[in-house]
Order: sequence, then C-alpha cells, then structure tokens
Amino acid sequence: NLNPALAGNGIEYIRVTGIYRNQWAGLGTPFTTQGIAIDKVVNRVGLGFAINRNGAGDVGIKTLSLVGNLAYHLQLGENKINTLSAGLQVGLVNKSFDPSKLTFDNQYNQDGGYDPNISSNEIFTSASVTRPDVNVGLFWQRGWLNKDVRFKPFMGFSMAHVNRPDETFIVDQNKATIKNTFYGGGGYLINDQVEIKPSVMLLRQDQFKETTFGSLVSYQFDNKNSVQFGAYHRMNDAVIAYAGYQMNL
Repeated sequence: NLNPALAGNGIEYIRVTGIYRNQWAGLGTPFTTQGIAIDKVVNRVGLGFAINRNGAGDVGIKTLSLVGNLAYHLQLGENKINTLSAGLQVGLVNKSFDPSKLTFDNQYNQDGGYDPNISSNEIFTSASVTRPDVNVGLFWQRGWLNKDVRFKPFMGFSMAHVNRPDETFIVDQNKATIKNTFYGGGGYLINDQVEIKPSVMLLRQDQFKETTFGSLVSYQFDNKNSVQFGAYHRMNDAVIAYAGYQMNL
C-alpha cells in the first residue's frame, strides 16, 4: 500500500497482513476500510497481491481495489549492505454508489420540502465504474538484518495512479490525479537489543498535502521476539500512538 517496491522486503519467507478500520461512527454511516495482503520473496524477486475495500457515507460510496505486485531487490556494494528495490503494481479499481440514496435540489419544493417522487433530472451513465490502475515505486535501504551496521537509513518514493484512470460516473471525464509519496528515516541500534527508528512521510495529490513524522523504539528479547512503542504527529491534524509485538522476523 505504501510502495510497490516493498513487496517481499524485510521478510525471510512469506507475510500476510490485514486491516479493519471503522471511523467517524458518530456522524451516521461510518467510513470503513477492510483489506488483506500477501507477499513473499523468491531469491531477489518480491511477489504480492492485495485486496482493499473502502465504504464512505450514507450514499454507499464504495471503492474496491485488487492489485498484483512485482518487485526486484538488488544488493549493492562490496559487502552487499545496500539494497535498491523497484516495484510495479497493476490492478483494477471499482468505484460504485447507490443513486437512490442521493437527494438533489430539484426534489425540494417550497411547500412540502423534500419529495422523493420528484425526478432529480440527473443522468448517471453508470453507478459503477471499473478501471485499470498502475502504481510504481523505488526504495533504498542500508544494513537490514546486519548486526555490524549500527545505523540503517532508508528512503522511498512511489507514484500511484500513473495511468490516471477515469473515475467519473457521468459523461464528463474526470481523471484521477497522481499521488506522490516520499518517505525516509533510519534505524539506530543503541545496543544489540534496543533500536530507535525516526521517520517522516509526505503525501501529495493535486492540492492535497499530508505530512507525518515521529519515531518508534523497539526492544528485542533473547528469543528474537520484540516489543515496539512509538508516537507520530500528522501535521495540523492528529497525534498517533503506536504499539506492537513482533514474533521472530
């Protein structure tokens, strides 16, 4: 989801991840997100597949995304401590809504207010559109799983919707704008068990901007399991608390 170049990155065999999110329930119909992703690495090739669904608002606006992912991880330098990764993600995105739940100005009269029996005079060519979607990304990291490297910086860049799919429900064209994601940071091993990892992420899409920064601290036990805590700030918006437990790798 962050960067197609990350498929198969940071794992030894296979990884399965999932998400369920329900937000702003107090405003009526909540915004919901569900998703599952699987990725693995074979030699230097990362393979992945993801399904994500979003539901928004009373009119039942839904987005369903199915993507496949291919990445390649190239080790660089004499000691192979640098890794440069490139990724391509191709899939389909379906957007839909329920026009029966919409209200329009033409359906209001001066005497009785809203009257659902009055025609809206709106013409939708379709209440569901499916379009191809293409995302690309690059990622660089240094010293992953190398105990001799104390400072492990990383940075990445990705572009979503590079093919600019049409996402309108009416006759007029409305091309999706490209979303650019920049992020970077670094892990510093204070000792063999404690690592601190500050990072920053910048999202840009058309006139929309979002910047998030913060840090996490990881403590690794003797059995290779680790516990993590952190805090982040999304500028001019929110504070994010983070806690996690990682089993092995």
